[in-house]
Amino acid sequence: MLNKLLLNCVAKRYVIFLVTDIKIFESALKNIFQPFRRGENGDLIQGTGLSLSIVKKAIEAMGGKIRVNSTIRNGTSLTPKYK
Repeated sequence: MLNKLLLNCVAKRYVIFLVTDIKIFESALKNIFQPFRRGENGDLIQGTGLSLSIVKKAIEAMGGKIRVNSTIRNGTSLTPKYK
């Protein structure tokens, strides 16, 4: 279960989704948008590994891109950006 999910709207142009309790290891970042891929710590959280692949496809279908940043101290942020 997630302890904290923060949403931040920046200048009404994009939303940053920040999950503070989940760290995605650097070795896993290149594969996080692949269907059914789960991180090394994925056994701690229920799921199928489909969410991020679906989110990425939906954002791309609307002409956008998604950026991921993950740090130990700050957790993981997902930032969709649209043209």
